[in-house]
Amino acid sequence: MRSETSTLRERLRNRPVFHDQMPMRIREITGFLTLAALIALPAVFGLWQQSDTVRTRFEISELRKKTIGLQERHRCLRIEKGTLESLERVSAAARRAGLVPRDEVPSPYFVVPGIRRGGDIPVRASAGGGEERPKIVLAASTPAVTRGSEPRP
Repeated sequence: MRSETSTLRERLRNRPVFHDQMPMRIREITGFLTLAALIALPAVFGLWQQSDTVRTRFEISELRKKTIGLQERHRCLRIEKGTLESLERVSAAARRAGLVPRDEVPSPYFVVPGIRRGGDIPVRASAGGGEERPKIVLAASTPAVTRGSEPRP
């Protein structure tokens, strides 16, 4: 009996463990995960496309609002430009700054020492195209004085 027991023991020890259920379970899990991925992938892709569409619509809405705002700003600037370019406004601003049209200003007076009556008087062209002689005040011994400067010795 001893020999039978020992041979039986050796046969049991040398026999490989039966793992037939384990590969079957792995196949089932792999199949289930593959099926779940095939079902979930279109759903995820659809959600991604929908969120992308919503984001794009939101951007379009924001750009339309921005366009309307810019059009309104452009209209206001055109109106402001028109008022700033108005000839009446420019004329009034020039008068406030001390500028007047040439026609409204009398001819300048020049004080020229040393020119006697009947001498050569310089001629200047007028805005109307004709020649105009400036008004000259004769002073035999008065030095020439210009605005903002001291008399010359």
